[in-house]
Amino acid sequence: MAMIFNQSCDLYKSYFPKTMLPSCFDCHSDKIEDFNKKFKHLGVDIDNCLKCHKRHSLVPKLELVEEVPKLCLSCHTSVSGHSKYPVLESNCQNCHNPHSADNKKLLNDFQHSPFKEKECDSCHQGAEASDPLKLNVEESQLCYECHDDKKDEFKVGNIHAPVEEGDCIACHNSHVSISKSLVKYSQPKLCLNCHSDHKDYLKARYVHKPVIENCLNCHNPHNSEKDMLLDKDIIELCQGCHEEHKKT
Repeated sequence: MAMIFNQSCDLYKSYFPKTMLPSCFDCHSDKIEDFNKKFKHLGVDIDNCLKCHKRHSLVPKLELVEEVPKLCLSCHTSVSGHSKYPVLESNCQNCHNPHSADNKKLLNDFQHSPFKEKECDSCHQGAEASDPLKLNVEESQLCYECHDDKKDEFKVGNIHAPVEEGDCIACHNSHVSISKSLVKYSQPKLCLNCHSDHKDYLKARYVHKPVIENCLNCHNPHNSEKDMLLDKDIIELCQGCHEEHKKT
Protein backbone atom coordinates (compact mmCIF):
# COMPACT_ATOMS: atom_id res chain seq x y z
CA MET A 1 0.00 0.00 0.00
CA ALA A 2 1.32 3.47 -0.84
CA MET A 3 2.33 5.69 2.05
CA ILE A 4 0.07 8.71 2.59
CA PHE A 5 1.72 11.97 3.64
CA ASN A 6 0.25 15.02 5.33
CA GLN A 7 1.02 17.62 2.66
CA SER A 8 0.81 20.48 5.16
CA CYS A 9 3.60 18.97 7.23
CA ASP A 10 6.86 20.99 7.23
CA LEU A 11 8.90 17.78 7.02
CA TYR A 12 6.95 16.78 3.92
CA LYS A 13 7.63 20.16 2.30
CA SER A 14 11.34 19.95 3.06
CA TYR A 15 11.69 16.60 1.31
CA PHE A 16 9.45 16.97 -1.71
CA PRO A 17 9.91 19.58 -4.45
CA LYS A 18 6.76 21.70 -4.41
CA THR A 19 5.96 21.25 -8.06
CA MET A 20 6.30 17.45 -8.20
CA LEU A 21 3.23 15.28 -8.09
CA PRO A 22 2.94 14.02 -4.50
CA SER A 23 1.39 10.81 -5.75
CA CYS A 24 4.65 9.86 -7.47
CA PHE A 25 6.82 10.38 -4.39
CA ASP A 26 4.33 8.58 -2.17
CA CYS A 27 5.69 5.39 -3.68
CA HIS A 28 8.98 6.50 -5.24
CA SER A 29 10.45 8.06 -2.11
CA ASP A 30 13.80 6.40 -2.95
CA LYS A 31 14.09 8.87 -5.85
CA ILE A 32 13.98 12.03 -3.73
CA GLU A 33 17.75 12.49 -3.77
CA ASP A 34 17.78 12.30 -7.58
CA PHE A 35 15.75 15.51 -7.73
CA ASN A 36 17.62 17.60 -5.18
CA LYS A 37 21.14 18.02 -6.50
CA LYS A 38 22.69 21.41 -7.20
CA PHE A 39 21.47 21.85 -10.77
CA LYS A 40 17.88 20.85 -11.50
CA HIS A 41 16.31 20.09 -14.84
CA LEU A 42 14.12 23.08 -15.64
CA GLY A 43 11.26 20.89 -16.80
CA VAL A 44 11.24 19.14 -13.45
CA ASP A 45 11.09 22.45 -11.59
CA ILE A 46 8.18 23.93 -13.51
CA ASP A 47 6.12 20.92 -14.40
CA ASN A 48 5.77 17.37 -13.08
CA CYS A 49 6.71 13.77 -13.63
CA LEU A 50 4.10 13.33 -16.32
CA LYS A 51 5.93 15.83 -18.49
CA CYS A 52 8.26 12.98 -19.43
CA HIS A 53 6.79 9.82 -17.88
CA LYS A 54 3.57 7.95 -18.51
CA ARG A 55 1.39 7.29 -15.51
CA HIS A 56 1.48 3.62 -14.55
CA SER A 57 -0.78 1.23 -12.67
CA LEU A 58 -0.02 -0.55 -9.38
CA VAL A 59 2.54 -2.63 -11.24
CA PRO A 60 5.43 -0.19 -11.86
CA LYS A 61 6.62 0.08 -15.44
CA LEU A 62 8.89 2.94 -16.35
CA GLU A 63 7.73 4.38 -19.66
CA LEU A 64 8.53 7.72 -21.21
CA VAL A 65 5.93 9.61 -23.20
CA GLU A 66 8.35 9.49 -26.15
CA GLU A 67 11.68 7.84 -26.83
CA VAL A 68 14.94 9.69 -26.23
CA PRO A 69 16.19 11.83 -27.98
CA LYS A 70 12.80 12.76 -29.45
CA LEU A 71 11.49 13.45 -25.96
CA CYS A 72 14.36 15.82 -25.15
CA LEU A 73 14.11 17.60 -28.47
CA SER A 74 10.45 18.39 -27.83
CA CYS A 75 11.73 21.09 -25.43
CA HIS A 76 15.38 21.50 -26.39
CA THR A 77 14.81 22.54 -29.97
CA SER A 78 18.39 23.79 -30.16
CA VAL A 79 21.36 21.62 -29.18
CA SER A 80 24.15 24.07 -29.89
CA GLY A 81 27.45 23.40 -28.22
CA HIS A 82 28.77 19.84 -28.13
CA SER A 83 31.92 21.22 -29.79
CA LYS A 84 29.89 21.49 -33.02
CA TYR A 85 29.48 17.69 -33.29
CA PRO A 86 26.12 16.35 -34.56
CA VAL A 87 24.28 14.85 -31.59
CA LEU A 88 20.62 14.96 -32.67
CA GLU A 89 20.41 11.17 -32.85
CA SER A 90 22.33 10.49 -29.65
CA ASN A 91 20.90 9.24 -26.36
CA CYS A 92 21.02 12.37 -24.20
CA GLN A 93 20.87 10.31 -21.01
CA ASN A 94 24.28 8.81 -21.74
CA CYS A 95 25.78 12.11 -20.58
CA HIS A 96 23.03 14.12 -18.91
CA ASN A 97 20.98 13.33 -15.84
CA PRO A 98 17.28 13.88 -16.65
CA HIS A 99 16.40 15.06 -13.13
CA SER A 100 19.25 16.92 -11.41
CA ALA A 101 23.03 16.83 -11.11
CA ASP A 102 25.90 18.42 -9.22
CA ASN A 103 27.48 19.56 -12.50
CA LYS A 104 26.43 22.24 -14.96
CA LYS A 105 24.51 21.08 -18.02
CA LEU A 106 23.25 18.22 -15.82
CA LEU A 107 26.35 16.21 -16.69
CA ASN A 108 26.88 13.07 -14.66
CA ASP A 109 29.69 12.95 -12.12
CA PHE A 110 32.34 10.80 -13.78
CA GLN A 111 33.67 12.20 -17.04
CA HIS A 112 36.19 10.71 -19.44
CA SER A 113 39.20 13.00 -19.59
CA PRO A 114 39.02 13.77 -23.35
CA PHE A 115 35.32 14.57 -22.94
CA LYS A 116 35.91 16.82 -19.95
CA GLU A 117 38.69 18.69 -21.74
CA LYS A 118 36.60 18.93 -24.94
CA GLU A 119 39.26 17.01 -26.86
CA CYS A 120 36.70 15.14 -28.94
CA ASP A 121 39.09 14.78 -31.86
CA SER A 122 41.42 12.64 -29.76
CA CYS A 123 38.93 9.82 -30.41
CA HIS A 124 36.73 11.11 -33.26
CA GLN A 125 37.31 12.79 -36.56
CA GLY A 126 37.15 16.58 -36.42
CA ALA A 127 33.76 18.27 -36.17
CA GLU A 128 34.09 19.61 -39.72
CA ALA A 129 34.96 16.20 -41.23
CA SER A 130 32.56 14.45 -43.60
CA ASP A 131 31.94 11.79 -40.95
CA PRO A 132 32.73 13.61 -37.69
CA LEU A 133 31.66 10.83 -35.31
CA LYS A 134 33.87 8.26 -37.00
CA LEU A 135 36.60 6.96 -34.69
CA ASN A 136 40.22 7.74 -35.51
CA VAL A 137 41.22 4.06 -35.22
CA GLU A 138 39.37 0.76 -34.90
CA GLU A 139 37.21 0.60 -31.80
CA SER A 140 39.07 -2.45 -30.46
CA GLN A 141 42.33 -0.46 -30.47
CA LEU A 142 41.10 3.04 -29.64
CA CYS A 143 41.22 2.75 -25.85
CA TYR A 144 44.76 1.40 -25.96
CA GLU A 145 45.87 4.63 -27.65
CA CYS A 146 45.84 6.15 -24.16
CA HIS A 147 45.58 3.11 -21.89
CA ASP A 148 48.58 1.36 -23.47
CA ASP A 149 49.69 0.03 -20.07
CA LYS A 150 46.69 -2.32 -20.13
CA LYS A 151 47.35 -3.90 -23.52
CA ASP A 152 49.85 -6.53 -22.32
CA GLU A 153 48.21 -6.88 -18.93
CA PHE A 154 44.92 -7.94 -20.52
CA LYS A 155 46.57 -10.73 -22.51
CA VAL A 156 47.40 -12.82 -19.44
CA GLY A 157 45.44 -15.82 -18.15
CA ASN A 158 41.71 -16.24 -18.65
CA ILE A 159 40.33 -13.18 -20.41
CA HIS A 160 36.81 -11.80 -20.10
CA ALA A 161 35.19 -12.02 -23.56
CA PRO A 162 34.56 -8.26 -24.01
CA VAL A 163 38.19 -7.55 -23.08
CA GLU A 164 39.50 -10.15 -25.51
CA GLU A 165 37.35 -8.64 -28.26
CA GLY A 166 38.44 -5.09 -27.45
CA ASP A 167 34.82 -4.23 -26.67
CA CYS A 168 35.47 -1.86 -23.76
CA ILE A 169 32.15 -0.09 -24.23
CA ALA A 170 30.29 -3.29 -23.37
CA CYS A 171 30.94 -2.27 -19.76
CA HIS A 172 32.24 1.31 -19.89
CA ASN A 173 30.72 4.54 -21.15
CA SER A 174 33.05 6.40 -23.45
CA HIS A 175 31.97 9.90 -22.38
CA VAL A 176 30.26 10.24 -19.00
CA SER A 177 28.92 7.91 -16.33
CA ILE A 178 27.11 7.91 -13.00
CA SER A 179 29.68 5.39 -11.72
CA LYS A 180 33.40 5.26 -11.06
CA SER A 181 35.62 3.88 -13.82
CA LEU A 182 32.93 5.04 -16.25
CA VAL A 183 31.05 1.74 -15.94
CA LYS A 184 27.56 1.78 -17.42
CA TYR A 185 25.68 0.46 -14.42
CA SER A 186 26.19 -0.16 -10.74
CA GLN A 187 26.79 -3.66 -9.39
CA PRO A 188 25.44 -6.28 -9.79
CA LYS A 189 23.34 -4.86 -12.66
CA LEU A 190 26.43 -4.33 -14.82
CA CYS A 191 27.33 -8.01 -14.86
CA LEU A 192 23.76 -9.29 -14.96
CA ASN A 193 23.20 -7.22 -18.08
CA CYS A 194 25.09 -9.93 -19.97
CA HIS A 195 25.03 -12.81 -17.49
CA SER A 196 21.26 -12.78 -17.24
CA ASP A 197 21.18 -16.50 -16.41
CA HIS A 198 22.64 -15.60 -13.00
CA LYS A 199 19.60 -13.52 -12.04
CA ASP A 200 17.94 -16.66 -10.67
CA TYR A 201 20.65 -16.89 -8.00
CA LEU A 202 19.33 -13.66 -6.51
CA LYS A 203 15.83 -15.13 -6.22
CA ALA A 204 16.94 -17.88 -3.85
CA ARG A 205 15.84 -17.76 -0.22
CA TYR A 206 19.40 -17.42 1.00
CA VAL A 207 21.90 -15.50 -1.11
CA HIS A 208 25.60 -15.03 -0.34
CA LYS A 209 26.05 -11.37 0.64
CA PRO A 210 28.94 -10.64 -1.78
CA VAL A 211 26.76 -11.86 -4.66
CA ILE A 212 24.07 -9.31 -3.78
CA GLU A 213 26.54 -6.47 -3.31
CA ASN A 214 29.17 -6.71 -6.01
CA CYS A 215 30.38 -9.44 -8.36
CA LEU A 216 33.84 -7.87 -8.19
CA ASN A 217 34.15 -8.96 -4.56
CA CYS A 218 35.27 -12.28 -5.99
CA HIS A 219 35.77 -11.87 -9.74
CA ASN A 220 38.16 -9.79 -11.81
CA PRO A 221 36.28 -7.94 -14.58
CA HIS A 222 39.12 -8.10 -17.09
CA ASN A 223 41.32 -11.18 -16.75
CA SER A 224 42.68 -13.60 -14.20
CA GLU A 225 45.05 -16.54 -13.85
CA LYS A 226 42.25 -18.32 -11.96
CA ASP A 227 39.22 -20.13 -13.34
CA MET A 228 35.96 -18.17 -13.60
CA LEU A 229 38.01 -14.96 -13.40
CA LEU A 230 38.33 -15.37 -9.63
CA ASP A 231 40.77 -13.00 -7.94
CA LYS A 232 42.40 -15.74 -5.84
CA ASP A 233 42.37 -19.48 -5.25
CA ILE A 234 38.93 -20.33 -3.96
CA ILE A 235 40.00 -21.28 -0.41
CA GLU A 236 42.06 -18.11 -0.03
CA LEU A 237 39.22 -16.10 -1.51
CA CYS A 238 36.66 -17.39 0.99
CA GLN A 239 39.01 -16.99 3.92
CA GLY A 240 39.49 -13.36 2.96
CA CYS A 241 36.09 -12.72 4.55
CA HIS A 242 35.63 -15.84 6.67
CA GLU A 243 38.80 -15.43 8.71
CA GLU A 244 37.48 -17.69 11.43
CA HIS A 245 38.05 -20.63 9.08
CA LYS A 246 41.74 -19.94 8.54
CA LYS A 247 44.08 -22.58 9.85
CA THR A 248 46.18 -21.40 12.80
